[in-house]
Amino acid sequence: MSDLQTSTPNTESFAALFEESLTKQDMRAGEVNLRVPRAKVRELNASCRVGEVRTNLGTEVVTREGLFPGRTHFFNAAGKAHVNAHVTAGEVDVTLTQ
Repeated sequence: MSDLQTSTPNTESFAALFEESLTKQDMRAGEVNLRVPRAKVRELNASCRVGEVRTNLGTEVVTREGLFPGRTHFFNAAGKAHVNAHVTAGEVDVTLTQ
């Protein structure tokens, strides 16, 4: 895949395994589940306005929840993919695999 961008207005889950792609997952309400190879990711941003953001970076697990829980940011200079996952109300669950 060269470029991948999705916007899903319903509550379906989205999962992606990719190489060298630009991924944007943005939902109004629902749950986003991403499993991505850690070595391929250059930059990761996971966020939500109301709900929970769980990010397993491989070396640590970051969990933020509540009203305006913020975002989790990860950077890997050797990677090539930019991953952005956002939900207005719901859950974002990102796992960087080995």
